[in-house]
Amino acid sequence: MTDADAEPKGTCYQDALERFLDEQANSVGGARLVHGSVLGEGGVRVKHAWIEGRADVWDPQLSGVCSREAYYKRFQPEPRVTYTRYEARRAWFQAGHYGAWDED
Repeated sequence: MTDADAEPKGTCYQDALERFLDEQANSVGGARLVHGSVLGEGGVRVKHAWIEGRADVWDPQLSGVCSREAYYKRFQPEPRVTYTRYEARRAWFQAGHYGAWDED
């Protein structure tokens, strides 16, 4: 991800964090919260957040789970930082916002 990456247009950081912390809603095995960028419309990289597991990915824009392989092929994500639940809660409370936290 570069400084030239476009800012997200939606609420991906909030949506991904809330689902990640809700253990009943989060169905992705071995899950980590990921902040990084994805390839958006017109080939522009966009800052983004998603949940990534061993074999699956939950993306707030898709509102569903897809295979990790299909996700990487379609969106060409570039993970920047991954978080455990403990790390995500801590970063959220310290920063006072949903993310991205490594830019503070």
